[in-house]
Amino acid sequence: MENPLIRLTLYLLMKLDRYEIFLDFDFKNAKYKGIEKIYLENDEQEVLSIDAVDLKINSVKVNGKEVEYSQSENKLNVKSGKFSGELEIEFEGIVSDTHLVGIYKAKYDQSYIVTTQFEASHARRFIPCFDVPYMKARFKLFVRV
Repeated sequence: MENPLIRLTLYLLMKLDRYEIFLDFDFKNAKYKGIEKIYLENDEQEVLSIDAVDLKINSVKVNGKEVEYSQSENKLNVKSGKFSGELEIEFEGIVSDTHLVGIYKAKYDQSYIVTTQFEASHARRFIPCFDVPYMKARFKLFVRV
């Protein structure tokens, strides 16, 4: 079991700059594909533990090179080694119609909208991320519908 204090210490030592997220939505089938680029400095960890729930991970690259990764129910563990630069994750997700967290469909007039609820720790149901309040970062989001 992961020690939360050790995880907090390692997160605080990492320098997270920004996320660039490219999403391609299929509204008819309530799903999406994404390519996410996380820019960071990782001088402490050989394996990054990234929050990811109900997401299918297709590939992971560090500075353009494919790296090994494993996925559990709620984590993506990336054998990145220490690096500074770009972590790229290709993934797929589903728009929920049963949970009102992450990304989900909600009724609106006679139709529906797709909306999000990320507090306190539900961004991990939308994108792979460091889903903890003390890890602030800038975001750029590009969406194709």
